Amino acid sequence: WAKDAGLECQVFDKPWMAIDTTHGIGRGNLYLSADYSLLRAMVQTKGFQFMDAVMPLWPSLSVGPDGTLYATGRDIAFARCKNVQYIDQEPICDYISEFTPDFVIFGGNPGWPNGALHGMIWVGTDHSSGLTHGNVYLLGNVFHSFEDRADLVFRKSTDGGTTWTDAIRVHDDVLNNGAWQWFGMMSVAPNGRIDVIWNDTR
Repeated sequence: WAKDAGLECQVFDKPWMAIDTTHGIGRGNLYLSADYSLLRAMVQTKGFQFMDAVMPLWPSLSVGPDGTLYATGRDIAFARCKNVQYIDQEPICDYISEFTPDFVIFGGNPGWPNGALHGMIWVGTDHSSGLTHGNVYLLGNVFHSFEDRADLVFRKSTDGGTTWTDAIRVHDDVLNNGAWQWFGMMSVAPNGRIDVIWNDTR
C-alpha cells in the first residue's frame, strides 16, 4: 500500500505502526512513521495520505486515549500530534528534540552485544480509567561507560509529554557490574499495567 500511495521513492528505515483504537473520530486510523515523515491511512475509506509532518527517525508510535499521536525516536526526539485523527486536516505536531538527555540510541562497536542498533526509544500511553489515564511513558537505553555498560530507564509524563519525571532504572542488578541491559520493549495493558522486556547479559 505504500507503493500505491506513491511512496516508492521514500527511504523506509525501521518504520513503526500504530492503530487508533479509541472511540473518537479517528478510530480505525492507521499511522506509520519513517524517516521524519508520517503516513496516515484511513481504514474507513481505504485511502492513504502522505503528510509533511515532522517525525523522529527510527520511531515508535502510540495513540493516546484522546486520539493524540505520540512518536519518539533517534536523536532523542519527541513529537506530539493532537489533530492527526481528523482526516480533513494536515497534522499539527509539536516537535521537541533532545528533550531527555538520559536516553541514547547507540550503534555497534567491537565488544558490544549487538552488531548494529542496540535499542530504540519506546513510547506508550495509558488508556485505563484510573488515576493514570492519559499518562505517556518512555523506555530507552542509557550508556554510561564500558565499566557500567548499558542500563534500561523509564520516564513518565502526566501532561502529554510537556514535562517528564527523572529517569528510573528498570532492572535491579548492582551498578557497575559490567552487564548489558539492551533492546528493551514496552507495552501498556488496558488496565494501565506497564510491561517491559529486554535483553540482559546477566
